[in-house]
Amino acid sequence: MKSILLLIVGCFLLAACDKNQEPEISEIFKEFGVDKKNALADGSTTIRVFCKLNPEATTDRREVKFIISSGQFVSNKDMSVVQKCQFVNNELVAEAFFQVPLSGQSITVTVQPNIPEIKNNIYSKSETVTLEKSVPASITLSANSNSIASNYEQEILL
Repeated sequence: MKSILLLIVGCFLLAACDKNQEPEISEIFKEFGVDKKNALADGSTTIRVFCKLNPEATTDRREVKFIISSGQFVSNKDMSVVQKCQFVNNELVAEAFFQVPLSGQSITVTVQPNIPEIKNNIYSKSETVTLEKSVPASITLSANSNSIASNYEQEILL
């Protein structure tokens, strides 16, 4: 009789347990963005990307991964970087700077939580930076026959 009673109580306890629910994306990221939505594709412009996490996030869940579709991050010269969030003005913030490439039409910037046990693609957010073709205002070429090799036939190769 005791074993049947114990089995019934155990079943009720298991049924009453809350299922392990995955968090909503709004519970992870409070805000995500880039400082510039449009930029010149000049190879030298840097753009700040940032995200604000829920301040109640535990310390083991305070890393994010930023990914860009082209260009490179200033800190590691790669197309992705992992940043640890820090408290700034009572907000949990992570930021990185990336350099735009010399060509292209747009860059997709993505942020994901850097938590191995969670499928990151479910919790990613993206922004797009539109690139405009960059042309120089002017080009000046000057030749100096003393510093340019010739082929000894009165011609200078440029």
